[in-house]
Amino acid sequence: MALENRRQIWSLVLGIRTRRTLSDRDAWITTHRIAGYVAAFLGLMFVVSGIFLSKQHVETVLGPVSMTAAFLVAAEHLRSKEV
Repeated sequence: MALENRRQIWSLVLGIRTRRTLSDRDAWITTHRIAGYVAAFLGLMFVVSGIFLSKQHVETVLGPVSMTAAFLVAAEHLRSKEV
């Protein structure tokens, strides 16, 4: 995929800055790649929900979707911490 072929920028100022990601470049790249996909999916859900659903239904859909996204990022962080 095009995102994987681009040179990854390892920033000490922006991003998910934990001890593990700051000390390991591969962990930094993996964590931010997963977080990028999750953020893109969440953004798509916001747009689609805003276009097709009423206000009450938007809140019903986006709450669980946001919690799932947070869970996926946390699970990836814990999984790669064990490796």
